[in-house]
Amino acid sequence: MPLWSIVATLGFLIPAVHGQNPVLDTISIDFGSVPSPLPWLNMSNPKEGVLRRLTNQANVATPYSLSVNDAFNKINTEGNLRPDPALVFPGTAAGDSFFGNTAPFEGISEPTGGVILQNLSPQKHYKLLIYAARQSTELRETRYVVKGLTTDTLYLNTSNLLSKGVSARLLPSKTGEITITASSAPRTQSKAGFFYLGALKIIYQPDPPPKPFLRLSSPTEGAYWQVGKSPFITWSTNAKDSVLLGYSTDFGYTWTAIATVAPGVERYEWIIPDEASYACQVRISTGKLTIENQGVFTIIKDYARFPIVVLGSSTAAGTGVSTPDSSWVNRWRAWLNVDTRYELINLAKPGYTTYHILPTGTAIPPQLSVLIDTSRNITHALSFRPKVVLVNMPSNDASYRIPAADQLENFQQIMDTATLSGASAWITTTQPRKFNDLLKVQLQETIRDSIVCIYSNKAIDFWEGLANSDGTIKKIYDSGDYTHMNDRGHALLFKRILASGIIKQQRVTSVDVSLLLDTLEREWLFEFQLPQAGTVDVIIENDQGRSVQKASFINNSGSKQSLRFPARPKSTNSPYLLCTFLLKEENGRITEVRQPIALWRE
Repeated sequence: MPLWSIVATLGFLIPAVHGQNPVLDTISIDFGSVPSPLPWLNMSNPKEGVLRRLTNQANVATPYSLSVNDAFNKINTEGNLRPDPALVFPGTAAGDSFFGNTAPFEGISEPTGGVILQNLSPQKHYKLLIYAARQSTELRETRYVVKGLTTDTLYLNTSNLLSKGVSARLLPSKTGEITITASSAPRTQSKAGFFYLGALKIIYQPDPPPKPFLRLSSPTEGAYWQVGKSPFITWSTNAKDSVLLGYSTDFGYTWTAIATVAPGVERYEWIIPDEASYACQVRISTGKLTIENQGVFTIIKDYARFPIVVLGSSTAAGTGVSTPDSSWVNRWRAWLNVDTRYELINLAKPGYTTYHILPTGTAIPPQLSVLIDTSRNITHALSFRPKVVLVNMPSNDASYRIPAADQLENFQQIMDTATLSGASAWITTTQPRKFNDLLKVQLQETIRDSIVCIYSNKAIDFWEGLANSDGTIKKIYDSGDYTHMNDRGHALLFKRILASGIIKQQRVTSVDVSLLLDTLEREWLFEFQLPQAGTVDVIIENDQGRSVQKASFINNSGSKQSLRFPARPKSTNSPYLLCTFLLKEENGRITEVRQPIALWRE
């Protein structure tokens, strides 16, 4: 691929199509220690650099990400400090770069160095413009292997400080990735085999404007929200207008305003009003779009609590994810949002070990410079009177080389303290992490196996399927720092929390229930069918929460059941009833079904 000049570069940036100049999007990356101003994005870590949601020349975020997938050595600051003004790379970008070297330099050799672009569109071509410079009298040539669906090899004389660089145009791989791997070219005269990566431009055809959409994600059908609590109404939209929120307590026949939310915000903390009803809905509107939640949910005067406390370190605190909502703890919190009786309290803090969360007053070995955090330890956790305590300590104890026996003793003290308080105590295994110390790797694996052995069905596996055979994080789950999980990894951890059975009661949003009025108009007839076998308690309440019928029976799987009770005149009876079914299976699982049914509408 030949060198491109200023004229060739500008010609690519504004190609002629049918006499028109189409608008192209550009993302500009500066590799080095001297930052460039916006719209340039700066990567300063040559070993583990990561940039997520790359922004283009209009400062609009894209789904694309860039990370170092093959470490360089260090940073060169003797590049092209005063480039030709016509060069598409400013002096701040052209003046420094990442570098590597084939032969040892200052005791280190890095024969290759590279970056990877991810989350690209597999159907779209991308133009990559690569530049690097190093002031030198000898020929220092860098070879770039650019690989997507196809592979291109480029050569750049980085000691030539004129306005030149190299380019490639290609489709990403089927998984949406393009890698750039730099190395020393055969023609280079540098004895150390230096090579450089200074700046990168990614040029591509922008996506067409998306169709407007509006989605309501919470409350969901069957939600159980208590008067006075403050759960989140959540939604997603690409509209640029304000969002109007409203609610109904009568199946959507009448509506009351909640709030108007500014554009760009996609959740609202709603203080639940004192209007108990089993026939509630939420409606959101923006511009010409309006949506209501499917089915109905409950607002109820109920002061029951089910606190859950998480003790942990950086993973539980959410390190490694692109947004806080993507962490496994916050995914769990959002899942529990369906029922405000659940309260999730997260006391995790990055860097913490088992010693930080021991009971207040526990003696710490004098050789350890660790203090118990009385605002985040098990003693403080129990002040919330939790039903569940979950401990997630992935790897910091191993990082500090705390012996396995000491770690296990600490875990035992924490778990016993929780259990003696009446809480159900759960614990996760250690997690994969890159350690260059074999002793630390062995500690991780020993503690992992011991937790599973000691705590059995109260242990949650955060290792299998996430780890390579050497104890490191699988690439697809690695946030880029070899220590923490990315969004995909946290999503898998969250799934394992749900599969663990910490929350035994499951809420089902609907059941096959029909309401019939017999020919004499003296009885209401409820007919229903539950799929599982077990003992069933049925409670029928009016819209004031007053029980009007109760029954218990043995349910056979798939059999149809019926209940009858006297009808009342419309003037005195409720406009709807709430049927609550509690199905207790032989394995102990409890399924709760709440089905509101409208009797009539005046």
